[in-house]
Amino acid sequence: MMIYPDRVVSFESLAKLGLRRLYAIFQQTWVATLVCVLLRAIWIYLPPLVWLADIVGFLVTAGLIILFFSIAIYRIDALFQGKPVSFIEAWHIVVRRILRIYAVCLLLIACVVLLFALGYWLIFLLFHLSGAWAALGFVLLTGLPIVIAFLAFYFTIPLILVDNKPLWYAFYRSIELTQVSWLSVFMLYLGVVFILTLLLPHSRHVHWLLEHHLLVLFDWIVFAILVPLLMGISLLFMRNLERTLDK
Repeated sequence: MMIYPDRVVSFESLAKLGLRRLYAIFQQTWVATLVCVLLRAIWIYLPPLVWLADIVGFLVTAGLIILFFSIAIYRIDALFQGKPVSFIEAWHIVVRRILRIYAVCLLLIACVVLLFALGYWLIFLLFHLSGAWAALGFVLLTGLPIVIAFLAFYFTIPLILVDNKPLWYAFYRSIELTQVSWLSVFMLYLGVVFILTLLLPHSRHVHWLLEHHLLVLFDWIVFAILVPLLMGISLLFMRNLERTLDK
């Protein structure tokens, strides 16, 4: 049964629809999210190694988590289309598209690094700012452009995964979709920031969870409930924006 609405609806309606379908979403994503929880636990609980091994371990863990999250996104979209696919079927399809997903991640990281470098050069080397003026400069010259970039390219990865769009077209199409309702996309972006904040490895609450041996349980709640819910609402909203744009 098709879950995607057949007409343009409000963001609130889409969020409620995502919540109502949360259990069905969980059924499609629990394997991928369980693997992600285990990968993060291994990376956190392993004793520190030499710096090169730590970097390699982090990159491998991040790459695998991106892969399994991509499988989760693909299976959620298939569910919403009324054509659920198995984990193995999704694996075979996503693996053929994963290099484009990694390319998106690398391009976004490069964008952040360049904006930080540009902001540092302008603030400290060109204008020689300090104190509050330097902080304000970083917000305006680095922070704001980074947020705008992430909003503009928010739908790039799902467009590649579920529609098999070419890399550069996915970037262009994502910008088009974001322009339809940038405020709603900003709300989705805040959801991403909230989840990343919960998972920050050196935050106080994560240290407390580690000390009380509750981190894996906490990660399972975040990865199995909050992350798939945000994925589902994002896909619902992406299709809603496409319908609005193509009217």
